[in-house]
Amino acid sequence: MKKVFTVFIALVAVIITTETFGQNFVHVNKTNAGQVISLSSDQVLEINLPEIPSSGYTWCEANSSLDDKTASKTIIRIGENDFIENPLSGKLIKNKLVGQSGTRIIRYVGTLTGTTELKLELRRP
Repeated sequence: MKKVFTVFIALVAVIITTETFGQNFVHVNKTNAGQVISLSSDQVLEINLPEIPSSGYTWCEANSSLDDKTASKTIIRIGENDFIENPLSGKLIKNKLVGQSGTRIIRYVGTLTGTTELKLELRRP
């Protein structure tokens, strides 16, 4: 009975912690291209894009000649990009799985009030 109670208390503690300190994520993907996405100050923009890392191409912000490097952006990238592999993709070569596809996750938060046009392109870094 003590083991069941301990697990239950731990589960309740995790739920309370998640509710208290959790982030409010706005999830978007390739189908949202061209849309206007609004963020409040407590939200994180999470962009999910398909990628095959072994191709040498990754999602990067597009450089625009109109961008002024001194201008402030209303959003900034946070943390490291995450990659979630698709376990059903790739080929088994010499006991190693190569060429797996998956989803690249990129996160941004708002810094200022305003509008920013975010352009991402799949290219070699």
